[in-house]
Amino acid sequence: MALIDVLLPPSCAGCGRFGSLLCDACRASFRSASPAAVTFVQADPSIVVGEALTLAVSAFRYEAAVRNALQRLKYGASARLARPLAIAALPAFRSLLEVSGPLPIVPVPVHPDRRRERGYNQAALLASWLGRSAGLPVIEALVRGRATTKQHRL
Repeated sequence: MALIDVLLPPSCAGCGRFGSLLCDACRASFRSASPAAVTFVQADPSIVVGEALTLAVSAFRYEAAVRNALQRLKYGASARLARPLAIAALPAFRSLLEVSGPLPIVPVPVHPDRRRERGYNQAALLASWLGRSAGLPVIEALVRGRATTKQHRL
């Protein structure tokens, strides 16, 4: 157990129970975004130019415990949540790798103002843990050129 967990016992980001950052019950409640046969999302050729996006996968439905955990990661100054969330997403990520083969992970950067507010880039943290777990490199190849509308407001 880490010293920080002794001094500040973690509470589950999904349900608030004390004891872990993400309890077993909440992790078990994470539902896959779609049936395995249609997990992969093909890019719409009328929108995507070239091979900007050839294949994507969504690990979970954005509901209940998943929503709470992701919101706490993004807005609740809880960078430690990146590891348990990445581990929970690993099965979906591995299913994507079975189709795509090994590729580098490229996290989408947050605007510098958001990074200053949060103290970290949540996408980079998730990518780092996924990369370590899957043995893939993480490449910071993108640059955020301007502030955009918050995704949850779209």
